[in-house]
Amino acid sequence: MDNTLTLLDEGDIYRLKKLILVNSGSCAYVEIPIDESSALLSKNNKGKTSALNALKLFLLPEVNFRNCEKKFEFKSAGKVYTGIESYNYYFPCDASFLILEAENVHGQFCIVLHQSREELGYGRINVPHPYEAIRHLFWDYNSSANQGLGQHPPGLSLAEVTKSLLDLGGRLFTDSESIRTAMFTRVNPARPETRFCIVPTVQPPGPSLLKSIKAMLQLSFDIKGADTANLPLAMANIIDSEISINKKSINIDIKGIHEEREQLRREADLIQAIKNNMDHWKVLKSSEGTYQSERIKAHRKYWVLKESIQAIKEGQAPKQEQLNGEKTGLEGQLNGAKSARKAVSESLTGRKSSLGTVRNDLKSIDRRIATSEEAIKQTSLVCKTTELSQIISYLNDVLSETREELTALKSREEANQALQSRLDDKKSYQTRLAQLTEQLQDNKKPLLGYLPSHSATVLHSLNPGFQRLTGEPMSKHIDAINEFSLLFEVNSDQLEFIGEPLPSTPIKIFDADRAREEAEWEKEDLTGKLKTCDDKITKLNRFIKSSGPLTQEMVANKQAEITAMESELTCLHRYEGDMAAREEKRAQEFDLQSEIAELEEELAEANAHHHEIMQAMAELQEKLNALEQQQNKVRDTEQELRLTERSAPELPKMVKATILERELITDYNALADEHGPLQRSMTKYRDAQQEAERRYRQLTQAGIIEVDPETLHQVSLDSEVFAGLFSRLRSEFENLAKKEQEHQVRISNHNHKTSAELGMLDSMGVSIESFEKRINETLAGVKISNLTGVKIKIETLEAFNVLRRELKDYRVSSTDLKSDSFYRRLLAFSQEYLVSSRGQYAKLDLERIITGVDFIYEINGQEETTSQSNGTNGMVNAVLLSILMRRLVPEDVTFTLPVVFDEIGSLDEDNLPELRRVVEQNRFVLLVANPNNNGYIAEHIGRWHDIYLQYLTEGTAVGKCHAVYLSEEESLTVIPPTAMEEETEEVSGPLDNLNGRESDDSRQAETLYTAKADHDVVTAH
Repeated sequence: MDNTLTLLDEGDIYRLKKLILVNSGSCAYVEIPIDESSALLSKNNKGKTSALNALKLFLLPEVNFRNCEKKFEFKSAGKVYTGIESYNYYFPCDASFLILEAENVHGQFCIVLHQSREELGYGRINVPHPYEAIRHLFWDYNSSANQGLGQHPPGLSLAEVTKSLLDLGGRLFTDSESIRTAMFTRVNPARPETRFCIVPTVQPPGPSLLKSIKAMLQLSFDIKGADTANLPLAMANIIDSEISINKKSINIDIKGIHEEREQLRREADLIQAIKNNMDHWKVLKSSEGTYQSERIKAHRKYWVLKESIQAIKEGQAPKQEQLNGEKTGLEGQLNGAKSARKAVSESLTGRKSSLGTVRNDLKSIDRRIATSEEAIKQTSLVCKTTELSQIISYLNDVLSETREELTALKSREEANQALQSRLDDKKSYQTRLAQLTEQLQDNKKPLLGYLPSHSATVLHSLNPGFQRLTGEPMSKHIDAINEFSLLFEVNSDQLEFIGEPLPSTPIKIFDADRAREEAEWEKEDLTGKLKTCDDKITKLNRFIKSSGPLTQEMVANKQAEITAMESELTCLHRYEGDMAAREEKRAQEFDLQSEIAELEEELAEANAHHHEIMQAMAELQEKLNALEQQQNKVRDTEQELRLTERSAPELPKMVKATILERELITDYNALADEHGPLQRSMTKYRDAQQEAERRYRQLTQAGIIEVDPETLHQVSLDSEVFAGLFSRLRSEFENLAKKEQEHQVRISNHNHKTSAELGMLDSMGVSIESFEKRINETLAGVKISNLTGVKIKIETLEAFNVLRRELKDYRVSSTDLKSDSFYRRLLAFSQEYLVSSRGQYAKLDLERIITGVDFIYEINGQEETTSQSNGTNGMVNAVLLSILMRRLVPEDVTFTLPVVFDEIGSLDEDNLPELRRVVEQNRFVLLVANPNNNGYIAEHIGRWHDIYLQYLTEGTAVGKCHAVYLSEEESLTVIPPTAMEEETEEVSGPLDNLNGRESDDSRQAETLYTAKADHDVVTAH
């Protein structure tokens, strides 16, 4: 048979010519002609269907793979592929390209798709040249690589390709709107973008048209199965488009009808509410009149009392001002007296404080002096002197000795050493005491008593210890001493040696009587020391032999002795200074006593002056209190008047009435009596107000007029708001008859309008039936397979059908409204199935109203709905596709679209030529797909493309993009196995047609050849 039937009638030509995949899907480089009927061969899951599905990326005005599941519906074996899966499949790298060659009345052009910077995005460049002019950018056709098939040009990249295409006059299309305009607007020289028109549509490409085109694409890509959703969707959008084209669009404001009906029902309720509340209105009018009259009376009384209060207050003001002036003067004097008294008092307090300090200091000094004098008295008895320095020296020695004793008491080892020391002392004391006793008893002279006065004075001055020697010197000794003494002179207070004073050696003249006296003193002192030494020895023995509490007691007593001696020494060191300080403090005490006496006299005078001013202040305050009592009475009345103002805030807001002078009250005692009449008037006023407001609220709550809740509980009868509401209530009650009459007229108009608009809703059903009728009329003239006839039945939503039946029963009534249930169903339907337009439900959603399309087949005069064979279904779908497509494009346009029949091998052999005839007769191109070739495919299709037979053997493949196919290659190249091969396949087919060459119908042969197979080949979508 002929390779290609005559596809095109006269008219403008728009057709798709070739699809090219570069580093996309499973293809390294593949060219697929799509302008002639042909067969696509490859094993299942190699990617032949997904290659054709790439046409959706060209024919739908999209720029990314987001929401891919709904946008493109790429699927396989029930799985729908996501955007990221599809993006990575078609554009695995930046050197991935999809090219579509197309033709229109302006000539051939190409659309090149590539990766874009947008996430999951792809770009589009339209080039006004045939593919032959740009092929070299993607494939070096003349290269001998890959067994002569060619190779990618060196440095193939997106940047280089983009630059070259733009240099060739290419144009970037980056947004959906510009793509839609260019693709679907008929070629127009005045609009340059229409140079790239693919599908010239009968109307501007709006949402409904695009849905129709998408549905057509889905139908054409599986003409065998024909997804049951695509056909109803396409018909719904075409019907919608036809209504728009013919300007038959409706504006069914069902929501408005429902709202108008609700308004009429509210009007009826209002009329009935007015009738039910007529008595309340009458009482409101009467109370409102009483309120206004009583308000005028209360208003006049209010202003008389208010003006009288003001006049009396103005009369009291000068007197109060005078008294306040006097008070201010006295307060100034009082402040001065207070300040003076305060100053004297503070000085007196300071002097008394200083006197106390001085007296405390004197007490401390006296205590220290007493301690010092007692210490001097006690110590002088021992050391036989009252000289302060000697007493201090003696006490320091005693203190040191006592501290040593304390140290000895803290350790038994120290105590033993101290005991031995005391025993030694005792022995020494006893020896010396024996010497003195003997000396004093025998009246012996000391050594110095045997010497001349000069010699005795020199030795005594050099060392007072010489006077303690008792031996009688020999004459030679006396001579030696005298000779030695001559070296010294006693001419001054200090002893001189060979003419020079000896430092620290004062002259001490030896006196024998004095020496004897001192010997007696020493004996007495030694006796005391010996006794003290015995006591210490006794204590040390006790300490050494004792333990526990006794030891602690001895240490504590010794520590107390030390503390007492330290205190005495401190006082003795300060004794001379304390004596001088005591005299100074006594002088200060006398001076302070004199100053205190003077200040006490000044304070008495200041207190007397302060008392005089206070008496004057008390007398003035009595006058002010009397005036204040008068003012309090006025204020009490004024306060009551303010309470009245709060209970009736409108009174002070009203214009003040003219008050006659004789009406004013001048006696402040009479003000309170005048407030009673105002209160009685106010009681009547409030009672009338409360009654009127109660009736007003009953009427507003009954819904007679609309009042917001806040206003309802805040409005008062004297306000402008109430005046307006009262006027509205008057209008409602006094125009009741007219309102009833107008209500009946509106009901009649509503019924007429509703009838007319709901009739338009029914016309949509008529449009669907009309479309179905026209389709069936066209089908009646088509011969398909063994069928004597075929018809379609468009199924519509049951809720829509029920509503249409109800509308037929709708009758126009002049006074009655249909039931609430009818309007509720109508509103529910509109909300569910009418497309919203600016807040109004205006357009029927035909995509949801049309639920399915049934086929009715006629065979030998008998109708049946049983599904036919795949071939029959495919032919019926092809015819329907043609009929529907004609409604999208102008009548004088010829548009070709590939129609895909997958798994053509499952089709009855007799149906294949009929299928091709029907498809081509309706201006489409039949593309069949099958895993392998066979005799009747070769016979009835004649041209085929084994697109996944040959693979790259040289160069680097991108991912799993291995296949190479060139539709114009005329030679058969057997590709040897490579290191990547893991299996071989046997593929049969006519030798003359392995690369697209047409075969002789009578010649068929089979050959075996080796094909490269990649076990990792990408599974097709």
